[in-house]
Amino acid sequence: MLNTERLILRHWQHSDLDNLHRLCSNIEVMRYFPNALDRAGSKQMLLRFQNAFNWHADYGVWALELKRTGEFVGMLGLQDTNLPFDFLPKIEILWRLLPAFWSQGLALEAAECVKQHGLQRLGLRQLLAYTSYPNVPSQRLMLRLGMQPAVSFNHPILPTGHKLARHIAYLTPIHATSVL
Repeated sequence: MLNTERLILRHWQHSDLDNLHRLCSNIEVMRYFPNALDRAGSKQMLLRFQNAFNWHADYGVWALELKRTGEFVGMLGLQDTNLPFDFLPKIEILWRLLPAFWSQGLALEAAECVKQHGLQRLGLRQLLAYTSYPNVPSQRLMLRLGMQPAVSFNHPILPTGHKLARHIAYLTPIHATSVL
């Protein structure tokens, strides 16, 4: 579990399925993804997030909740990237928040915490974040995290010409004291 001033980043519980499905089926949240998830897809994602902490005890995608109220905010964390490019770091930082929590600095607050966790506590050399070109809000957050645009690519699971196929990867500066 990680904490920030306003947020708790915690492991997923089976009881989180309704909230995760609410997040991943929300048309606004998922507008930069090929499709929203149905309940079965949300359940698979929840199980994947839970299992990731069995593989990597110190990182995964956490559920975000407000300290003050316990409200579910979204998800944010580190995961092994599924991109088949050897020239990019293998661990990415990612996020999704419910629209009610946008533009409050919560994503930045949690992402800064997770970035520091990855680079300092885990000793990672560099982190990756990527998104489709139309997703300007996420690109702005990447810049606010001190990440820099590195490379453009066509996402390997999307057909050429798909409106979301063209992606851009951002990288954190190389962390000099990292061990990995």
